[in-house]
Amino acid sequence: MNTGENLPREADDLFRVTWLGTAGLVFQLGDAILAVDPFLTRPNLGQLLIAELHPDRDLVKSFLPRCSHILVSHAHHDHLMDVPVVVAQTGADVFGPPNACTLLEAMNVDPGRIHPIGAGEKIQLGEFEIEVLPGYHSWLPLPIFGKLPHRLHHPPRFREYRMDTALAFLIQVRGVRFAVAPAVPVKADILFAYPYAVRLLWKNLQYLPPETVIPIHWDNFFRPVSPKGFRTGRLERLNLRRFARLASRYAPSSRVKVIQPFLPVPVRRLVHPGK
Repeated sequence: MNTGENLPREADDLFRVTWLGTAGLVFQLGDAILAVDPFLTRPNLGQLLIAELHPDRDLVKSFLPRCSHILVSHAHHDHLMDVPVVVAQTGADVFGPPNACTLLEAMNVDPGRIHPIGAGEKIQLGEFEIEVLPGYHSWLPLPIFGKLPHRLHHPPRFREYRMDTALAFLIQVRGVRFAVAPAVPVKADILFAYPYAVRLLWKNLQYLPPETVIPIHWDNFFRPVSPKGFRTGRLERLNLRRFARLASRYAPSSRVKVIQPFLPVPVRRLVHPGK
C-alpha cells in the first residue's frame, strides 16, 4: 500500500480530493481537475415527481468553476443531471456508459465531448490513469432502469434518467490508487464506498483492505445545498456509525475517514495519517 512517502510536501496544496455530496468527487492535481458524478442541484421529491429537472447553473458554477474531465458511473439523475452544465461551463470531456451518453446528447452536449466507456477499459487522462470496473446499484421499485424511452424531453424528466449499467472506477495518480464504489474487490489505497452496499463492502474490505475507507452517497440528496454545505439528519448519522462498525469488523487494519462536503482534503492526509 502507498504510505504517501513518495508525495512531495507541496502536494498538500496541489493534490486534493473534495466530496460534493451524494456520489460526487473532485480530484485536483494542480490545474488538472477530474470530477466523478458531479451533482449539486438536488431537486426535492415533489420536483422529481411532477416538474422538469432544470440544473441550477449558478450553483454548479459556484462549486465547480473549472473541470478537465468527468467520469459518470450511471445515468440516474443524481449522477448525471448537472454534467451538461459542467461541460458547457468548463469545456470538460465526459466519459460514461451508453445511456448516459445518449441522455447527454439529448441535453445538447457537444458530441465531440462525449465518450462511451464500459467495464474493462483503461483511459489515460493526463496524469490520471483510469481503469473502468463493474459498479453496483441496488434495485428500486421505480421505472429508472433499462432502455431509454424513444422520445426524450429536454430537459429529461426523472423517469427518463434510466440506468443501463453501473460503472466504478479505479483512479491511479502519483502512485495513489483510489477505488470509487467498485462491485468487485480491488487493491486500492483509498476506497470510496456506499454504506448501504454491505455485501460489497464486506468483499472489498475482507479480501483487499485499503488503507482508508471513505463513505459517500450517504446523505439525503433531497436537501438543498447552501454555501455552508448541507445538514445531516439523525438517520444519516446512525448509518455512518453502522458503516464504521462494519468496516472495523471486516478490516481492522483500515481506518474510516468521514470527510466534510466541499472541503478539499490533501491526499497526503488520507494516505499518511498525521501529516
